[in-house]
Amino acid sequence: MHENGSRLLTSEEFVSIVGEDWQHRSLYPLFAGIWDRARREVQSADKISLVGLSLGQYLEPGLRYLFEGKSGPIQLVIANPENERFKDHQNPLHPNSPAGRAYAMLTKRCGMRSRVLASFSEYDGMVRKDDVGREDQDPAVTCHESFREFIEAEM
Repeated sequence: MHENGSRLLTSEEFVSIVGEDWQHRSLYPLFAGIWDRARREVQSADKISLVGLSLGQYLEPGLRYLFEGKSGPIQLVIANPENERFKDHQNPLHPNSPAGRAYAMLTKRCGMRSRVLASFSEYDGMVRKDDVGREDQDPAVTCHESFREFIEAEM
């Protein structure tokens, strides 16, 4: 991944970084193919779940490559034990919460333009298509405190 995250390294850049003597340098086409496929999948997804990620700055170039330019409504789900500390907080996107950090990382630093919605798992009744992604809707992120809770609610 190029350090600015907007593109993959070329084969020549990759070899110059890993070194001519690295035994796996010939795997560049595989690595590039995996990243290209991941970007296509993220760009077409209508629901993204981040499970157990701390979203440190080291992930930013890769996330920027995957999410930059993504548009349209998207359900965002965060599963992280740290969510428990923020479940009763007035601001559901508190900047120190996993939900707030993920929202800021994806929208402000990685260039995602999607309207962020809670998972449909949070709705008790029928979801009307007209209600999905309304322009006046505040961003909402679904939070789970454990992998088990995530699996039970989202799968």
